[in-house]
Amino acid sequence: MKDELGSCSALAPAKLTRRLAVVGVRPDGLHLIDAEMVTVSLFDEVRLVDNPAVFDVVDPDGYLTQLEERFGPIPRDNSNLVRKALTALGVRAGVVLTKRIPFGAGLGGGSSDAAAVFRLLGQEDKVDLAASIGADLPFCIRGGRAHVHGFGDLVESLPFVEEEFLLFLSPVLCPTGTIYRLYDEVGSDGSANDLRKAALAASKELSGRFEEICTLIGSEVNLAGSGSTLFLDQSDSDVFDRACELTQVSPNSSTTISLGEYEFVVWRVHSVRGEGSHRRQ
Repeated sequence: MKDELGSCSALAPAKLTRRLAVVGVRPDGLHLIDAEMVTVSLFDEVRLVDNPAVFDVVDPDGYLTQLEERFGPIPRDNSNLVRKALTALGVRAGVVLTKRIPFGAGLGGGSSDAAAVFRLLGQEDKVDLAASIGADLPFCIRGGRAHVHGFGDLVESLPFVEEEFLLFLSPVLCPTGTIYRLYDEVGSDGSANDLRKAALAASKELSGRFEEICTLIGSEVNLAGSGSTLFLDQSDSDVFDRACELTQVSPNSSTTISLGEYEFVVWRVHSVRGEGSHRRQ
């Protein structure tokens, strides 16, 4: 909705991949998946403004700054998915991006930000165009809970389920292409995400973090997408409740915990509905 500054904004929810099976590889090398995805209440905010020279990134929690100091800044140029979405839609606008979803974490932050542009401009039906920008965009435009297959471009909505999740954020980058190539070598560990074994093999630090969390809660956690976020759902309510008590994190908030040599930001989030429900009113 337009505000008094003549700008418009929308929330961009994180994408959580609850399960992921790799079911094939196309001749061009893209992997085919069968997955269940859900949008959750960890949000970026995308604001479009009149001046196309503007691309400001706001870091409300300080976590983005930590990541950028370690891995370098997120792109502000035309390689950014938000810029790509604007260009694809033929729109000249500036961007103020408030980032809470970490990059390189398997939570679809960049794709969700770009999807917010499609929603803001009323172009949700341009799914093929969105998919040409990024495989996660068709789901991120729709949001909610969905069965996702193909290379991520085929999305079938599923009934919405209210559920909470614990997200364990780690300052580890897991490049998607690298993880899929390693999956081709090492295969799956039989967990709900076929990519978990490859992600843990790719990063000694992530593997160590995985072991620390599992030891703390007395149960395994899963991998979000290609990583590096680890998460726990409510499939075992006793384990979930124990983990919430041990981490002392309240609903819809975050905390920082230390386990061994590692520090984690832990978010307690819930599933959120899709179909454009994240536009600012």
